[in-house]
Amino acid sequence: MNGPKDNPPVAPLEYFVSPAPFDPHVAEALTPEQERFYMASQWRMMWWRIKRHKLALWSGVFLILMYLTIVFSEFLAPYNLHTRHSRSIHAQPQTVHYIHDGAFVGPFVYKIRFRLDMDTMRRVYTEDKSTVLPVRFFCLGDPYEFWGVIPGRFNFVCPPEGGTLFLWGTDRLGHDILSRIIYWVTNLAHRRPNRHRDQLRVRHADRRACGLLRRLGR
Repeated sequence: MNGPKDNPPVAPLEYFVSPAPFDPHVAEALTPEQERFYMASQWRMMWWRIKRHKLALWSGVFLILMYLTIVFSEFLAPYNLHTRHSRSIHAQPQTVHYIHDGAFVGPFVYKIRFRLDMDTMRRVYTEDKSTVLPVRFFCLGDPYEFWGVIPGRFNFVCPPEGGTLFLWGTDRLGHDILSRIIYWVTNLAHRRPNRHRDQLRVRHADRRACGLLRRLGR
């Protein structure tokens, strides 16, 4: 049995002594990355969480765009608020097409033909697929007053020459429903709140939406 004298000598451990003065708070010092994270404000942390949630991020972008339509409603609406189409009462929504006879021609609609069904006394609208009507962008349309002050006619989208552009159809008076809704949201945002009046408007909008869904289901 080997004794303690038989063990080989052990080399001394190396150590390092810093010549810098002793700082008792050195353990609490944060790196730039840690400081950016731990010292972030509540708004910055909320923004980080929203960026990680793609659905919330794109929903926020969509909501901002919807609010911007309030400011530029006259520019965005295809028709003026009071424009009527007496020959297109209760017209169905028109579909925007891009390809005609196998060729790409850009956004367009087909001409709408109207006839009165004598058996049911209902208006019947059909697409004339032989007539292609290109949709116009950044064009001169119905006159309006921007913010109720500045007269203008410049629109983001306009109906084609010699045709119509009823993306959401028309109501019983021949008004374009999409344009009316855009103007209605603007008027609702600018007026003082009135509970009774707003309830009546919401009910009227619900009836319009139900009528639109019934026409789409036919």
